[in-house]
Amino acid sequence: MKNYILWFGFLALISSCQGKIEHPAHLNSTTQVPYNNNTPAALLAQEQLDAYNRKDIEAFLFPFSDSVKVYNTLTELGYVGKERMRQVYTNWFAGLDSLNCQLVNRITSGNTIIDHEKMTYSRVGLDAIQTSEAIAIYKIRGDKIEEVYFTTP
Repeated sequence: MKNYILWFGFLALISSCQGKIEHPAHLNSTTQVPYNNNTPAALLAQEQLDAYNRKDIEAFLFPFSDSVKVYNTLTELGYVGKERMRQVYTNWFAGLDSLNCQLVNRITSGNTIIDHEKMTYSRVGLDAIQTSEAIAIYKIRGDKIEEVYFTTP
């Protein structure tokens, strides 16, 4: 009988809280997630993300090493070098009317940053808004991003 009363008490408590519990920001994909650390690695990842959203190619490239390796998957090397990255992202930015890459969640572990990102964009001349999600893994050595891996969630 005692367990029965406790169970109903628990249900009453849950019912009284319904609609009053706020979910963490990272569960709401429309809210920018503030990262809560200021490690050098996290700051580099944030710096390039902010510049990406502004489509500022020079500021975007600054956190990357000259010999950055960019992987299309966890194992497939896409290209090497900041100059190749400049070509890829200059073309990408030029083809867009709008661009917003939102941080859904960030995990920081030493010099490795794992970002879950949701991107919304529209291409030049097209009205359609497109969205995509990706996991970006940044490997930092010294004060530069040396490797980037992209995969889908």
